[in-house]
Amino acid sequence: MNEINSVDLNGVPTYVFNSLQAAKALGISTRTLWSLTKEGRIPHVRLGKGVRYPCHVLREWLSKQVVGGGNALPLNQGAGVEDVEKIKCLKSNCNKERMGSWQAS
Repeated sequence: MNEINSVDLNGVPTYVFNSLQAAKALGISTRTLWSLTKEGRIPHVRLGKGVRYPCHVLREWLSKQVVGGGNALPLNQGAGVEDVEKIKCLKSNCNKERMGSWQAS
């Protein structure tokens, strides 16, 4: 049961995970999961004294956590000095005037 969309051993669909299942599905420790839960950074539901993690909500949340890749250079293009400067500028949100000179070339 380490996928975010799974069934139990009896073939019954799993709609929510307990903390151990959620941590395993996300590939993190239960301690990290509890920290994220306490900080309100990961979606969860309180049922009585227990905490559950809805599978479909975790899947959606996880897809929104993806970062990077948007400014990557094409694989067939080597990174020259100017490319490295562009990347540094993009990462540091440099001024638009400087970026404009790169976009024009």
